Amino acid sequence: MVKGFFSGCFGFLLLLCSTSHTWSGDFDIGVMEFERGNYAIALREWKSLASVGHMEAQYNLAWMYSNGKGVEQDYESAFKWYALAAAQGLAVAQYNLALKYDSGIGVPQNYKAAIKWYTLAAE
Repeated sequence: MVKGFFSGCFGFLLLLCSTSHTWSGDFDIGVMEFERGNYAIALREWKSLASVGHMEAQYNLAWMYSNGKGVEQDYESAFKWYALAAAQGLAVAQYNLALKYDSGIGVPQNYKAAIKWYTLAAE
């Protein structure tokens, strides 16, 4: 029984590592292609990851939409992706979300929400 337990744990760890590796590889492909100016490929890689909760990919999509890099500038989409990454604790996304609330870009201006996200980012 103990042997089966450890085999099961090892299989679970292997699954986690392979999943993490796949995420990392796809994310890195997005970074490489973005740096080459192949924004469509970066967008595809990151959108796929972002849709399943990869917070760095969510942040990168938000940045692309916020700056109109490889996509049409869309502040509402930027806000959406910043919010998803910020909710997972990514400080840079929390800071950018605070900026959006502070300026009212892509979302109604809300100083109380801005302070909340600035504080979380600083912590």
